[in-house]
Amino acid sequence: MVYSLAPRQFEEFVAELLHQFGYKVNLGPKGSDEGVDIYAERQGEIGDELMLVQCKRFNKSKKVSRPIVQQLNSNIYDKKASSGLVVTTSSFSKPALEYISQAKYRIRGADHHKIKEWLTILNKRK
Repeated sequence: MVYSLAPRQFEEFVAELLHQFGYKVNLGPKGSDEGVDIYAERQGEIGDELMLVQCKRFNKSKKVSRPIVQQLNSNIYDKKASSGLVVTTSSFSKPALEYISQAKYRIRGADHHKIKEWLTILNKRK
């Protein structure tokens, strides 16, 4: 499924998923993106939201580490965003999951299982 995509294609795939969930998405630049691959905005009844997204197209054996999640948290503050999301084709290390748990409501993680859930939800909407 997503393992065959190149890293930029994976970013585009995630951006399309977010778009289908109602976000206005802007892809960051190719290459050096300073840790933000997608800017996802949504206007809600309560207020506007800006979510920064970092995509990691890793093989199954390579886990997203805590420093990646910490960098995104730093970017959330620097760019005055509402929240952050790390999306990966693999999974998260235990320290990364602990950091996400500590920063709940601010940072979320989505692994390959969550991507499958999203696809199921979107297919049911059609």
